[in-house]
Amino acid sequence: TAFPDFWSHSTRQWWAQQAIEWKAKVEFDGWWLDMNEPSNFVNGAIGGCRSSSSIYDNPPFVPALYGGSSLKHRTICMSALQSYDGNGNGTTTTAHYNVHSMYGLSHTIATSFA
Repeated sequence: TAFPDFWSHSTRQWWAQQAIEWKAKVEFDGWWLDMNEPSNFVNGAIGGCRSSSSIYDNPPFVPALYGGSSLKHRTICMSALQSYDGNGNGTTTTAHYNVHSMYGLSHTIATSFA
């Protein structure tokens, strides 16, 4: 499974082009952005997260979660790296932990460019 890194400028360009091409084939008035957070059927990654001792994957405080599980329950590892390059002027990376709740926002921003 792969998830587009919508914080990346090149991904936003790719996504907008996909939307433009789809609209040329299928006329539509709106787009329902559903499942707009990384979701999978594995907790973290099949081979495990990069570092089992990562403070992002095993923070000292964990809110009450479904089934008492970890932050990576049915999503990607919190230590997975996301890129952010703004308008293409250099790239910064951050742990998914820092942007998990904003994944849907980045998806929406990328779609608005189409």
